[in-house]
Amino acid sequence: MGHEFKVAATMVSPLRVLLVDDNPDDRALVLHHLRKKFADIEAEQIVDPSGLDEALERCTFDLVITEFQLRWTDGIKVLKAIKSRCPHCPVIMFTGVGDEEIAVEAMKNGLDDYIIKKPSHFVRVQAAVNSAMEKLRSTHQMVELETRFKSLLVLINVGAFRCTPQGKLLESNAALTNLLALSKQSETVATNDLETFLKSTPCRQLFDHILQTGKCESREVEWKRLPRTPIWLSVNVAPATTASGEAVIDGLLEDITAQKRAAQEANRRRMAGSRLSLLSPREREVLQRVVVGKTNKVVAQELGISPKTVEMHRGKLMKKLCVSSVAELVRLTLCAAPLDDPID
Repeated sequence: MGHEFKVAATMVSPLRVLLVDDNPDDRALVLHHLRKKFADIEAEQIVDPSGLDEALERCTFDLVITEFQLRWTDGIKVLKAIKSRCPHCPVIMFTGVGDEEIAVEAMKNGLDDYIIKKPSHFVRVQAAVNSAMEKLRSTHQMVELETRFKSLLVLINVGAFRCTPQGKLLESNAALTNLLALSKQSETVATNDLETFLKSTPCRQLFDHILQTGKCESREVEWKRLPRTPIWLSVNVAPATTASGEAVIDGLLEDITAQKRAAQEANRRRMAGSRLSLLSPREREVLQRVVVGKTNKVVAQELGISPKTVEMHRGKLMKKLCVSSVAELVRLTLCAAPLDDPID
């Protein structure tokens, strides 16, 4: 992955070309056509295996142009050696007349372009280099964007993963492990825990749905991860396909436990407030005093009514609120918004 970042800094000037050809006349012809288009060019000419090995060790070139028929090897082997060390480096190959089938094989191994080795075809070098460098530029931009995206996911603590439709984990980022508090576990245990979640019924149903529709989907899922405290996760997933054509699931996980609990607490407060709104003004006055521990006699004195009347209001309000003890009254009152100013 390091090579494309080296290339980014030198993509415009100078263009660094590795020219692999043991025919000096052909090398001169290629350089002649390249310099017509690229005035600032650095060409390293490779004529033997030791030169190629040294160049591969440094890997400081932007582009490779190789002849297929070399005295000491062939272009396919050169191509494979280049791609194994510098996978994103563009490679252009010259082939002899009638060698199109070789070019097809080379394309399968990552060749970016090929040119039939005829004098009239050498002019294609400029266009082939332009196309290859544009492809490299796009690759660099995608890698850079992916790197920034991964950094952003870590920063905002969002977990990313790829799994099979059956929930087998294929890839995940560090943020996912941290988010699910799995970092102190062994990698095997952490992976097993993640797969337990991905293979759960809610996730499997979600995966099946998006594979059928072909659309992205999101869902909130509670993960009851015994013996640890359950958490709520926002699961955003999309169907994807690997380079070999296999269906996979790409997804993002975000811990929304805090938001979920806050929403549940707000809902409990609303429900409690709604129940308390059923009380009459006198019942509310009685309730305020009962929940702070005042006896019927004290409440009666403060409100100017008889203890028996206090007991009656107390019974009515407990019936309206569907509670059977003072403890339940206290919990309900604390859950709701304050009724009035605090009672001393």
